[in-house]
Formats: sequence, structure tokens, C-alpha cells
Amino acid sequence: MQNVIKNSKLSEQALARVVVTELVAGKVVLLAFDTSYGLAADATNQTAVNKVYQIKDRDRAKPLSIVVADLVMAKEYCQIDKTSEKYFNKYFPGYFTLIFKTRPESPKLFTSKDSTQAIRLPDNQLLLDISRQLGGPFTATSANLSGQASCYSVKDFLKQIGSRRELVDLKVDSGLLPERAGSKIIDLTTGQAKILRD
Repeated sequence: MQNVIKNSKLSEQALARVVVTELVAGKVVLLAFDTSYGLAADATNQTAVNKVYQIKDRDRAKPLSIVVADLVMAKEYCQIDKTSEKYFNKYFPGYFTLIFKTRPESPKLFTSKDSTQAIRLPDNQLLLDISRQLGGPFTATSANLSGQASCYSVKDFLKQIGSRRELVDLKVDSGLLPERAGSKIIDLTTGQAKILRD
């Protein structure tokens, strides 16, 4: 395994700095999310986002979720009114993905064709520190081939991904993760909470 670092070898702040350095350079990083292992890339970098799609063999018509550090950052990309803000504060940080209408000026790299955006703000200090240090959102998509099972260890990911592993610039090994279902998805584009995945 090349370009693998052990999570336990670095402090959380030091690890966040290492990951952010990679993301700023347009690299893709394998990270442990609160759900499973995921692929992180600077969500505003076209080349990096394209690389994530290539690694996953994912349909380009399917948008990617993004991690934001806080409400202020989320509002840079999404239309969040007072009602939506109440839901934001209710569910975040946590094990949820919230879908909002995007702002007209939002980058089209990760926005869906219907001008909506899936946002994550996990209850995970490392992921939030990465977004804060990056100063923007990063991709929050599971580290697996499209349509295949989620990966709960670096070993499983490397086995499933095959030769595409070379496209992942850094792999952060946090050991074997507990198997969990994907985050709960709630659509807030109408101002009311509609559960899409429980």
C-alpha cells in the first residue's frame, strides 16, 4: 500500500493539516467518515471532482454531497431561509444529509441539474476542522465503485477499487469502522422536511 498514513500516528490537528495540504493541491484523499470510508476532494476544484467521479465510475449526472464547516459556509452555496435554518440547527452536526436549493451563483461542479445541493455537517471534529482549514466544502461521497458495497476498511476499499487505487493520492487508515447504513437524507427544498432515506 502506497501513500497510506495511520490516523493514530498524528494528532487530529496535524492530520487535518496534512489532508488540507493535499486537497488544496487538487488531490483526492480516502478518509473515514461517520458512515464509512469516503473520498474527499476540494469541491470547488473541477479536476479534483472529476477524479472522484473517475475513481467511483459514477454517472456525472449524479451530484456529490459536500461537507461544510458551519451554517455560514452552507449559506455561501445554498438558499437557507429562517425555516430551513431551524432544521439545519436541529439536525447538524449529526448523521444527516440535508438537501437545499442552491444559490444562483453556486459552482456547477457539484450542484444537481435541478439546482439543489446535498449538505453534510457530521458530528466529527476532524472532518469539520478539514473544512474550516480548507476554507470551503469538500466532497462527501462513499469510497466505493458506484453501485457496490460501502467500504469499512482501507483493505476492503483497495480490493474493491482495483487499479483505480492509484488515482487516490492519500489514504488515511483509521482501522476497521463499524458497519452503518448511509446518512439519513432529508429534503428541505420546499421549506418542509421530507425524508428521502431513513
